[in-house]
Amino acid sequence: MTYPTVWIIDKVLDLCRALLGEKVINRTDSVAVMVGGWGLYVVTILLFLGMLILGARAGNMELILYAIAVLPIGILLHWVAIKLLDTNERLIASTPTAIRSENFLNVVAVLLILVGVIGIPVTLVLGIIDAIAGNYSTLELVGQTALALYIGILALNPGRVNVRHSPEASIGQEAIGILTFALKALYKAVPLFFGIFIVVAGIMSFVLLIQSVADPGRAVGGVMNALYWYAIAALSPVLGYVLFLLFYIGIDVIRSILTLGAADKQEFASMDAAPAGGSAGGGQAAPKPAAKPAAQPAPQPAPKPAPKPAPKAEAPKGPSDDATQVDR
Repeated sequence: MTYPTVWIIDKVLDLCRALLGEKVINRTDSVAVMVGGWGLYVVTILLFLGMLILGARAGNMELILYAIAVLPIGILLHWVAIKLLDTNERLIASTPTAIRSENFLNVVAVLLILVGVIGIPVTLVLGIIDAIAGNYSTLELVGQTALALYIGILALNPGRVNVRHSPEASIGQEAIGILTFALKALYKAVPLFFGIFIVVAGIMSFVLLIQSVADPGRAVGGVMNALYWYAIAALSPVLGYVLFLLFYIGIDVIRSILTLGAADKQEFASMDAAPAGGSAGGGQAAPKPAAKPAAQPAPQPAPKPAPKPAPKAEAPKGPSDDATQVDR
């Protein structure tokens, strides 16, 4: 029996899966990396100019030195970020995972897509209102809701993070599969995080530049906010790479323990099955019959001695014979 609400939501999920497939995910990743890569150049220059002007107007030599240091640090961070973003796909491709049922991922997809669809316009409006009032902290909520929407789309397409459906997976493998999906989905979202928060850092750096010229007093407080989001966005590929490796080591250890346990269980099952097949009623296997000795050659009968010939009987002597002997 299928309930109407279940049928409707399943149909909506099928439609979302058809519209928000792997092409949308790949396109989003490439755009985010491009925006983050070029945006990091722009933010570095904006920070340099804003801090340099603010330091010169305030007569703060330390701030001027920090502004000069931003340029080489920004170039190095850009190189590291782009290099580690290239390893994203290769690491995910080398870590296959199996789950028994996709129902849990469908539930996650529904919840996160709702958060994204409702949260993005709401936080965007609130961010614009707060930005007019001089508060830019709400802008990060826009990025967070966008990340929730992206991970919800990944839950609809688990194959994009190398998670496949396997009805033969055990309960332990199901738990490992869910944990691994969460870890790989977060790591897969690093390029989007990089692109979104470079834009947030760029907005704050631009505001810092304007304030350093128009109102240096207010610009001092914006320096730390701009530097904070600049560092978080630029270092996100490094942090994502390191955290992914560390957490995946723990998951691999758990998977190895479960694999050994399954192997031991199969071995014990095979040992228990052997006696059952050997004897019909008892719990012990019938002893194997001893091997028959090799056939010995039949002994040859001893040869029988030849019978001795019977002695010949002498003819009785008659009277004629005696007379003959007398005559001789």
